[in-house]
Amino acid sequence: MSCIKLIKWKVLESVKSEIYSSLKEDKKNNKKSNKLDGKYFRKDTVKVINGLGNTIHIGINGEESIEKGMEDLIQFMNRKDIPFIVKVSISHFFFEYIHPFYDGNGRFGRYLLSPYLARKLDILTAFSVSYSISKNLDDYYKSFVEVEDVNNYGEITFFVENILETIKKGQEMIIELLNDSIIKFNHSFEILKELTKNLSEKENIMLEIYL
Repeated sequence: MSCIKLIKWKVLESVKSEIYSSLKEDKKNNKKSNKLDGKYFRKDTVKVINGLGNTIHIGINGEESIEKGMEDLIQFMNRKDIPFIVKVSISHFFFEYIHPFYDGNGRFGRYLLSPYLARKLDILTAFSVSYSISKNLDDYYKSFVEVEDVNNYGEITFFVENILETIKKGQEMIIELLNDSIIKFNHSFEILKELTKNLSEKENIMLEIYL
């Protein structure tokens, strides 16, 4: 395995571990009452509540309205006239605005970003964005509330800017992990060189195969 591949693998494993821990925690909080009661989506009301117990948003009411909202969202996601990073940010907002399920909307909405980012940017950014949102949840909620403020007339720029900043923070986290991995790799490599400098060619070949 090359140095770059090894470092990339280590970073992916680190980020995936953080995401898995987040998912595991969310799964523990699931309740039987969160099971869907509509044909595809929920029938009753659902709220987005922050860590302080304040209501951030109330999802669209009525399964027919939810279905219509999801159809509109899919049409919007297929538009070609909007820059992809803006489109994916707005798509994410509208999914959370609709909030079609009783539970899992946040996770689903966050991971909705990942395929876009993996395809247009890179897989490391795609892996990092969900974790980055969960780590900056207060700012995320604040931008959501700002869009819904009647005085802002539905101006979604606040939310798009927050998503862009969140993506940037995720990328900075990846760069930090990469730099840390490179330092550790170089240190280990120097130690390995020192330990193997007196080995024969055959012994070095055997060591490479083993590693």
